[in-house]
Amino acid sequence: MTLLASIAILSTFIEHKHIHIVSEASVASLFGMVVGVTYIFGIYINESIEALPQFDQTFFFFVLLPIIVFKEGYSLNKQHFFKNFFYVALYGILGTIFNFVIVAALVYVMSANHLIIAGTSNDIELKAFFILYFSSCISSKDSAVTLQVLSFDLTPKLHSIIFGEQILNDIVVFSLQKSTELLSPEYKVPDQWYTTFLFIAIILVQLIVSLLVGVIIGVLATWITKKCRWICHHSSIITAFTVYCGYLSFALCEAFGFCGIVAVLVCGVILSHYLTYNLPKISAQSSKITVKALAYVSETFIYFYIGFSLFTQSKLGQYIFSHYQTEQLLIDENVIPYTLVIGIIFVILPFARFSSLLLTHLFAIVFRIKTKNTWRVNRYEFFIIFYSGLIRGVVAYALVQELGYYQTCSKFKTELECQEFNQQLLYVQTTTLITVQFYTIFIGGTLKSVVEWCFHRIETGKFDKSIISNQEESNIRATFIQGDIDEYKKINPKSEKLFKRIDEEFLKPLLIYNYKERKEDIKQAKKEERKKMENEKEDDEKMFDDSVRHRRIKKSNKQAQQNSHLTESVLSNGDKPDFVQELSVKTKINNGHH
Repeated sequence: MTLLASIAILSTFIEHKHIHIVSEASVASLFGMVVGVTYIFGIYINESIEALPQFDQTFFFFVLLPIIVFKEGYSLNKQHFFKNFFYVALYGILGTIFNFVIVAALVYVMSANHLIIAGTSNDIELKAFFILYFSSCISSKDSAVTLQVLSFDLTPKLHSIIFGEQILNDIVVFSLQKSTELLSPEYKVPDQWYTTFLFIAIILVQLIVSLLVGVIIGVLATWITKKCRWICHHSSIITAFTVYCGYLSFALCEAFGFCGIVAVLVCGVILSHYLTYNLPKISAQSSKITVKALAYVSETFIYFYIGFSLFTQSKLGQYIFSHYQTEQLLIDENVIPYTLVIGIIFVILPFARFSSLLLTHLFAIVFRIKTKNTWRVNRYEFFIIFYSGLIRGVVAYALVQELGYYQTCSKFKTELECQEFNQQLLYVQTTTLITVQFYTIFIGGTLKSVVEWCFHRIETGKFDKSIISNQEESNIRATFIQGDIDEYKKINPKSEKLFKRIDEEFLKPLLIYNYKERKEDIKQAKKEERKKMENEKEDDEKMFDDSVRHRRIKKSNKQAQQNSHLTESVLSNGDKPDFVQELSVKTKINNGHH
């Protein structure tokens, strides 16, 4: 707990000082790396051979991951999601599927040509199950850092597209991961001509059933708060009830072999859209704050553990504890497939991300031309979407950790097959660990600079600097942002209109307490809340400007005071500067004339 508190304080300090080169996730990861290195060298110096601290895979997947995903759904802005649903659906669904297929194909090529090398072993050939499982997990992107850089007030179009893509990316990735898990040796899926079609059918069934479970649990919980009004007046109880419902949807799906992560995400969306209107204002606010706080703690812990594991579970740690690891996991000490790591980080993932986005972007352009709609993503916005989508986060690491090692070989024909399974699983997990760490620190740290460069290129493309005066040049950014906001407000897709009509006429009256009588009050409360947020933002900006101005004045006064002390010190020591000596000579001459 002390470590988590230290990370929180350090992250807040860095954000307060506007140090954009280090993100919140990077702080936790770097902190974990420092602790991991200290731990390893401490054990090496003391020569105490003991087990490295490890958490069970179920702790990540069943405790930490659900609340993180539930927060994404519970904090979803539905209006922004539907504003750009066309691009959100393209990038989130088709883009993720294309990315999965391209990554799987390239990893298969490396494996088939014996290009995966770990230590002295150069004949590694990953099984088809691990190629698909790894490709599904590593296709999960993390937009937390991106959304901090691209605030909605400045870039509403990019913010809504990236946030919506994250939601649909999670749904597709979770379905792919759960479906590929069914191809493991435990389930003994036959290797026949129809296996591909069976895999696609499993994905569809996983997706449909998980969506239905999430919707049913969310609707049932909302209906309970509508009928049982007494429970809504206790903020602590209703907050716990909200979190319980999210975990309930997750547990039901996992108990019957379906994707619980999709269910908890959809359940969070339903509860956010309907249940919050059945609660008093303070209860609704407290529930959202609590969910965000729990998700923050979970994310911080996982990022810290990723940094800590980079050394304690890599080749250095395995070398020190090779005897212990060999007995427990039936593996050797060569745990880093460095050619696969280099290929994934610098070639496969960038190429897969660019290719998948290019395919979906070309499809979007053709489709928009046919529908005579001229609103498109320009090449600089496309580059921001590409570059930010390279970041992999806690979800990718938690998913790949779900698959556990086999301590016994009863489910395999021979012990050699069991040993090979554990070894290849360790290759996949180690590659994911290093990839997540690299992208979190490097891409997350340089994202702000890349975004600023793209904005500068957009601005110079929209305005001709040769005809702009110095006074007008400072307003270019504001003009571009306002134009983006005006263009964003004009977007009113048919999907949003249809959903809004069904929602207002049927769903809200069914699930929200006394909705028809409270409808105007709810709309007025929304307007007041929006106005309050705008005023608070203006106050925050004014406070920041005043703080910057105060620091500048304080620094200037301090510099002037230092110069004054320096002059007094020189004069007191008798070492008069040249201008003082000249003034003294002139004074003597004048006195002599008089």
